[in-house]
Amino acid sequence: MRFELTEDQRSLRADVREFAENEIRPTAKGLDRRGEYPAEILDELGARRLTGLTLPEEYGGRGEGLVELALVVEELSAALMSVASTLGLHLGVATVIERFGTDEQRETFLPEMATFETVGALGLSEANAGSNKLEMETTAERRGDE
Repeated sequence: MRFELTEDQRSLRADVREFAENEIRPTAKGLDRRGEYPAEILDELGARRLTGLTLPEEYGGRGEGLVELALVVEELSAALMSVASTLGLHLGVATVIERFGTDEQRETFLPEMATFETVGALGLSEANAGSNKLEMETTAERRGDE
């Protein structure tokens, strides 16, 4: 079986590649050197609704799938990995809310996440491990029906 991108997927990839080359790559070294958060770049991704790439249209997202996400992450990573990883984490949090959140949580958070007005983040820390996921000792255990 041969896999071919659709015209829409090729167009998305080309648009993100052009943005990454023209807007991200010229500032990437300076941002990294200064340890600076790429706020303007991420705001522009929000304006383009790429921060809602995989969210349903009903919440202001673009309703795209994992192939589109892979294409976008690949192009952003080539210019500045921290932008791609920020987008990936943000969309991961948004997906958890979409799939497992209440209707109220979806309606409250997802439209603003689609435009990056609300940013998805993850805090992970444990006394004996800090933020090293491989050394964490906490476990979950189901008790009863809940």
